[in-house]
Amino acid sequence: MRKLLVTLASLLLVAGVVGCSGSSGSDGSAATTTAADEATTTAADDPTTTEADEATTTAPDGEAPVASRDDYVAAMADNLSSGSADEGQLVLERDEAECMAPRWIDAMTVEVLQEQQVTPAELADPGFSISSSDLGIDADAAAAMVDAFGACEVDLVGLFAGAFAQGLGDDVEACVAREADPALVRDVLVAAFSGGDGEAALSALLDQLGPVCDLPDA
Repeated sequence: MRKLLVTLASLLLVAGVVGCSGSSGSDGSAATTTAADEATTTAADDPTTTEADEATTTAPDGEAPVASRDDYVAAMADNLSSGSADEGQLVLERDEAECMAPRWIDAMTVEVLQEQQVTPAELADPGFSISSSDLGIDADAAAAMVDAFGACEVDLVGLFAGAFAQGLGDDVEACVAREADPALVRDVLVAAFSGGDGEAALSALLDQLGPVCDLPDA
């Protein structure tokens, strides 16, 4: 059972973290913040402030510039939209990736990314693995990341079905996508994102799907 949970995690969480500058094409909810919202000093407030100054935090002389939230969001959007499904990576449409990226960065927090010395270039790589990074994603942060799928109108259950039924055939995948309880799928993925114990949720999901989708024994 744990092996199956880890398999799902690797299939669905291999995504790197790349975001676009500015907010996505979401419905404008408070969870998405624009670059203008993030800037503490705008060009109008200080005529000497340049666009480049707003995008990147200034570091002390002799040190590399500190990556900004916009840098990480842009990297996340690139990552989520540029991978390969054949390699088990999560690949979204560009507008979906741009919607989800700021939500994921806010859940992981720029501070933690900086503390762990994760660069935007590393996050932009579709091979970047959240599960293998020491980001300390807790259940609340994981829930925010999973809920971003729904907020951005991404079919989470459909993605889950594709990963879950890999190698089992189109009929099983279609059945899982049709029959899976979205609440149980959410519970399983929150556990996978946060490294929590998803055994109970996964067992309940298998119990639900087994009789109707002709699943093999786990």
